[in-house]
Amino acid sequence: MKIDEFVFLFDLDGTLINTDNIYIEVWNIILQKYNIEFNNYFFHSFIKGKSDVSFLKFLINNISNEELNDISELKDKLFIEKLKNKNIVFDGVTNFLEKIKNSKIAIVTSCNKEAAEFIINKYKLNNYIDLLISSEDVINHKPHPEPYLKAMNILKAENNKCIIFEDSSAGYLSANKSNPFKTYIYDNKKNNDILKKSKYNFD
Repeated sequence: MKIDEFVFLFDLDGTLINTDNIYIEVWNIILQKYNIEFNNYFFHSFIKGKSDVSFLKFLINNISNEELNDISELKDKLFIEKLKNKNIVFDGVTNFLEKIKNSKIAIVTSCNKEAAEFIINKYKLNNYIDLLISSEDVINHKPHPEPYLKAMNILKAENNKCIIFEDSSAGYLSANKSNPFKTYIYDNKKNNDILKKSKYNFD
């Protein structure tokens, strides 16, 4: 198959953009209120790759929907503020997107739509993508396959013609359950668990 016959589906945070340290700063601020000790291990074990709703319900007993929304909105506000004057796009991303620009391209993220759209517009990724699937667009979040299956459905793409790029355990499971042609994992030196499971890795 020619490259433009494939459909490319990308996770956002940790795959196209380097946001881990920013999210760690933001969540450290927010979770202090709940006396939750926060560090890099906590972020990569409980938060990375998951939607806000998924892990907040796990961490905070009996959290209300109103409080969930308030925390999620505050996270996006703090996150966007910290992005000012920073270039967080990984080296090589724009060049790669330029090479595949004649293919269908989607971003499939657990990030909230407001933050995802801010990132995509600020860093000109919108010049390349045909579709954004964010947290609000699905009922079941990663590691469920719904986010990727929805992207494939909207793009009218056969799963065996889709190539997915991920970096987290939740994302890897979501991607694989959608039965794509290949799932590539970005080697961020912190995800050895999924690197051992995946045949296709990149750094």
